[in-house]
Amino acid sequence: MISPAQQAGLMRNIVYGEVPFSKASLATLKKLMFIKKTDRGILYGKTGSGTEDDGTFILGWFVGYVESDGKRYAFACVAQGKNVMSKNARAIVESVFEKQGLL
Repeated sequence: MISPAQQAGLMRNIVYGEVPFSKASLATLKKLMFIKKTDRGILYGKTGSGTEDDGTFILGWFVGYVESDGKRYAFACVAQGKNVMSKNARAIVESVFEKQGLL
């Protein structure tokens, strides 16, 4: 598994088009990653979850970027614990960006 810092670095490369994809492919990826738009910014991301062998959720992640006030910020969030899922990681990110006035 790659670290959250590595995930954020890869997301930064996607945000700035520093990947071997066509502009059309990057535009499609951006559409697929759209989460929500507010008066302050636009959130893009992808979530995922992990489970124990018995199916108990123990990990949630959310990676993406936010556009706000003409700037872009890449992020990666991993949350771990019993019954933790991707929605938990997403909630953390949204809360932070809302408190920072970016979303």
